[in-house]
Amino acid sequence: MNQSQHRTVVEILEERVEILSTLRDLTRRRHDAIVNDRADAVGRLVEARRPLIERLLADARGLESAASTAANASTEPDPKALGLVDQATALLEEIESLDRQDDASLRRRGESTRGRLDDLTKTSRAGRAYHRASGGVPAGLGKGRSA
Repeated sequence: MNQSQHRTVVEILEERVEILSTLRDLTRRRHDAIVNDRADAVGRLVEARRPLIERLLADARGLESAASTAANASTEPDPKALGLVDQATALLEEIESLDRQDDASLRRRGESTRGRLDDLTKTSRAGRAYHRASGGVPAGLGKGRSA
């Protein structure tokens, strides 16, 4: 493997680790915002993550191509490249773990909110039914009273 191919793979991996580190930091912040029920921050952090994820996906082919070229040109794996792959893998695992936790939290929160809305709807219906059954007299006004 010539020096420029080696640098290319390592440089690409270094860039990916940097992007993944930033993505992990944003993911941690989003996780904290979800835990602390700060929907405004969650939305902003989701949007901040989007271009990083898109960049990682877009650059994946370039990494595959550079890694394939480097692998074909050498019989020994580059220890620096392997270390960067390990770093990237650890970052991805942390991001995926936080994503799973956050998805579960949001799903539970959504189910809880739906349950409260259902209860509110039932209470509202019961109130309207009672109001109709009592002849439409507003609460607090009985027979013989005037507004």
